[in-house]
Amino acid sequence: MTLPVESLYERLLIDDEWAVRTPDGFTWWPHRLAQRVHAEAGRGDGTRIHVETDVLRSGGGVLRDSAEAALVELMRHPPMCAFLPLAEDGVVRLWSAVRVSRENEAFALARLATAAALQATYAELGLASLAPATGLAPGTSAHPTSGPRPHPDGLLDLLARRLAPEGQGASRYGNPADWIETQGILEAEGWTALADPRGLTARDGAGVLLEARHGERHPELGSGLFVRLFLPSSLACPSANAALRLNAHERRDEGAAATMGSWCLEESEPAVEFDVRPAPPRLAFVEFLPNALFRPGLVAGCVRGVVERRAASSWP
Repeated sequence: MTLPVESLYERLLIDDEWAVRTPDGFTWWPHRLAQRVHAEAGRGDGTRIHVETDVLRSGGGVLRDSAEAALVELMRHPPMCAFLPLAEDGVVRLWSAVRVSRENEAFALARLATAAALQATYAELGLASLAPATGLAPGTSAHPTSGPRPHPDGLLDLLARRLAPEGQGASRYGNPADWIETQGILEAEGWTALADPRGLTARDGAGVLLEARHGERHPELGSGLFVRLFLPSSLACPSANAALRLNAHERRDEGAAATMGSWCLEESEPAVEFDVRPAPPRLAFVEFLPNALFRPGLVAGCVRGVVERRAASSWP
């Protein structure tokens, strides 16, 4: 395995009994659902590491409109990952990815390890509700030699023991200096931007809207940082299917630096300064960073990572 993948294996404290190693990564069973970690070789700077967790399995059918809507609705408050539509093998998965380099390795792997834990936790918690909501079967499986894992790995306690408690207080991303700095960075890149006590609102010349907020709480993770990038309302009629296809496009995009959020359907927040009025939901990329991952400079880095998707307005 590549060095970043091996490092992630160690960070997750995986028991060899519940893992299968491959040349490009490994698959392991935190409990009833398999999670695969693998590296893309030789594509761009650094190594792009993917984490994917099985959630649902189709018996040869397709996702109904109601099933797609249920998945996309959940991603309005994403747990550092996105739902991918049915793959060729008939499995719906949660997915996160980050490009790891020598310069960003320490934080990138810590972020990806947190995303891996949240994927596994959300997938397990959703087994009872997602199957009837989508009409698909739970994507459970067993280790090829150790069999079904009878008890969950301790990694699945991360949400309850650390992430949720650290999100109980105020957001750690509220420093006004960070938001003023981020406003200046966006303005230098051609955006019209305004920092205010809520965070930041910005618009580019093509009608792409950015809303970043530190006062909004995630339903499970509590305080942190929300960043939402809205595609122009002039695009073709938004749909849950379009959001899932945008997630799949990101999965295939060799140049993507990181995906720790999801495309969904969301309403923008009204803003007088930018003439943002109440309107129906439109396609938006949403990313949330929990308090537990805070570090200085992360506001600007997270916002810049999200706005790289402004080119999505030209995607098929």
